[in-house]
Amino acid sequence: MARTVKVQCGCGARFAFEVEPVEGRMPVPVRCPVCGTDATDQANRILATETGGASGEAVASAGSRTTLRLRRSETPGGTGEPAAREVDEGETAPLPCPQHPGETAVEHCRVCGKPICHRCMELHGYTCSVLCRGRAEREGIPLPVYAGERRIRQARKRRLLRWAGLATAAVVFAWLGYAAWWRWVGSGPRVLFSHSVSTDRAEAWDLVDGDHLLSWTGTEAVLRSLPEGRVLWRVSFQAAGNEELPQLVSTRPWLCWLQGGRLEARDRADGRVRWAVELPMPLTQVRWNDRALVSASERPDGSAEVWRVDLDTGTTWRRTVPARPVAIRPVSPGGGRCRTNGCAGAHGLGRQSLVGGGGSTRDAAAAAPAVVRAGRGGRGRVPVVDDGTEHR
Repeated sequence: MARTVKVQCGCGARFAFEVEPVEGRMPVPVRCPVCGTDATDQANRILATETGGASGEAVASAGSRTTLRLRRSETPGGTGEPAAREVDEGETAPLPCPQHPGETAVEHCRVCGKPICHRCMELHGYTCSVLCRGRAEREGIPLPVYAGERRIRQARKRRLLRWAGLATAAVVFAWLGYAAWWRWVGSGPRVLFSHSVSTDRAEAWDLVDGDHLLSWTGTEAVLRSLPEGRVLWRVSFQAAGNEELPQLVSTRPWLCWLQGGRLEARDRADGRVRWAVELPMPLTQVRWNDRALVSASERPDGSAEVWRVDLDTGTTWRRTVPARPVAIRPVSPGGGRCRTNGCAGAHGLGRQSLVGGGGSTRDAAAAAPAVVRAGRGGRGRVPVVDDGTEHR
């Protein structure tokens, strides 16, 4: 049964509180709300002298914890003037913290029952001192965990630092392992695709834009996708009279290759022929870039035929170039030294090369300065034209 206890402190402050005695004594310590002096013994004496019909009805406690309700009646000076408002019946007055003057108690020690403030809880959690914490550990008193307690914060910080160190070490070791793997294994060549090569026929391979592989034989071409090596299409060449390996000319926008005198372009998606050009044979020179191919072929009369093929559309441009004149320098009779500057007599040609035997030196000198127009294929037909140049 709760009883009202009125206490007058030695400092002159008066306060009252309701408490449910345990065997006629205070269940928890009590302190003066003004000076913080321990008033437990004085309250025990008052409880011992009071009778069962003491003033004030008991109010049942709502929980296991004891609630103190204080009322301060006058100031320590005894002037009779109220130092603070009187606490209404049923209202709990805030208690000062005995450990930190000026701080208001927000909890009670779960071991001894003393009021504790936020600073106490930061140091010791739900106990008022290290002694009460040790007693709780010895007696097995359960204590709630206060997240703002210093040791809890420090333990959390240590855990974070430990995990950060472990993560940093893991990253460093992973980087070192990757560097070692790349140095000894990863940087080496890897087998993406393998294919057996026949030894009884010629075969060539061309890498197309890094993700396709074009294989050649004299009769067919196969385009594969990398790295799985899947065959996208396979085409056979038209009869070319031999099994000459094609030459890859361009990859954009079409796959263009030259085999013999046939230049053709095929679609990269399905291998269909987009255009084809038959170049005149025999080819003496072939040059190309990303836009066009230029070829030169020799004709029977010694002239050259030049073709230009646009690699985008397959359109052609052609022109015939006549044979260039070839100048023959004059020589002295009998293979002697020629007096003309820059002309040597050791050409291997006597005066019989331009004039008949028995001719005079003047005749040879008159007939020597001549221009011979002959093509590469015009052997045996050498027309001689005198240009009127005088040699000494």
